[in-house]
Amino acid sequence: MKNVIEERKICKICDQKLIFFGPKDNYCYFICKDCLSIQLNPMPLADELEKLYKESYMKENAREVITSTEDWYKESYTYNIAILNSIKQFTSLNTNDLILDFGAGYGYLADLLNKNGFNCIGLELSKERLQYCAMNNKTNIEKGGIKDLTRYKNKISVIVMCAVFEHLSNQEEFMEIVVSTLKQNGYFITLHPTSKIYELISKVIRFGNTKKELPYLQGAFAPPWHVAFISIKGMKILAKKTDFEIVKILPAPQGRMKGLTGLIQIILETTNKIGWFFFKEKWPLVTSHIFVMKKIN
Repeated sequence: MKNVIEERKICKICDQKLIFFGPKDNYCYFICKDCLSIQLNPMPLADELEKLYKESYMKENAREVITSTEDWYKESYTYNIAILNSIKQFTSLNTNDLILDFGAGYGYLADLLNKNGFNCIGLELSKERLQYCAMNNKTNIEKGGIKDLTRYKNKISVIVMCAVFEHLSNQEEFMEIVVSTLKQNGYFITLHPTSKIYELISKVIRFGNTKKELPYLQGAFAPPWHVAFISIKGMKILAKKTDFEIVKILPAPQGRMKGLTGLIQIILETTNKIGWFFFKEKWPLVTSHIFVMKKIN
C-alpha cells in the first residue's frame, strides 16, 4: 500500500514510545512500551483501507482460514451468542430501541439479535458480503463505512462489533463518532482480539528475535487488514478519552473451526475460563475480549 501516514514512532493510543515488534508481509508492527498495544507503523490511511475493503478484501485476503459462508456461520456463532448475552445482561432496551452492527459481514449477528426480539440493522463495506446479504433478503444490512455512522446521530441505543476493531486505523476518532451516534445512556459493545497472547506467542516462536517475520497465527498478523491489537489497558485509555465508561470486560469464547483447530479452540476456551476465574485481566491466554462500554452523558 503506497498511501500511508508518515509519523513518528508514537503509540496511537497513549502517545508513548513504540518499540519495533516485527515485520510481516512488507509491513512493520510495533508495540507500545507503556500500554503494550501492537500496531502497524506507518499506519494505513482510513480512506485507503475503506477502498480496499469495498473492492478486494475477500480476494486479496486469500489466506483467510474460513472459506465458505457456512463455515463463517459456525465459526462466529459462539462470538455472536456472547454478544447477545452481553446485551441481555448489561443493557436495558425497549422494543423500539435500535441496535447497529458495524461491520456486519454476512449478517449473522444481526439475524441472531432480531430472532431474539431486538431491532438490529447493519453496515458493511465488502462487496462480496453485501451481495450475499442481498441474495438472502437481508435488507437490514446496508452498504456503509465509518462516515455513514453520522447519519444515525443520536438514534442508536447500542452499537455492536464482532472482530472489527482490529481493522480500524484511527481508533480514537472512530470511538468519538460512535459516542455521537449513540443516544443518551447508549452502549458500545465490541468483541475483538487483544495484544497480550499475540505478544507472548510471537516472542516464544521467534525466540525473542524481533527481526524474524511474525507468525501468521490463524490470520492474526495479516496486514493491512489487521492494523492493531489494542491491549486491555489501551482500551481503558481509549474509553476515558472518548467519554465512555467501561461497564464490563469479559473473556470472549473461541470460535469453532473444523478438525484439530476446533479441538484446540475448545481446550483453550476451557483453560481460559479457569484462568480468568483466578487471574481475571492478568490471565495471558485469552485471544479476544468483550468490552461493554456506556456513553457518559
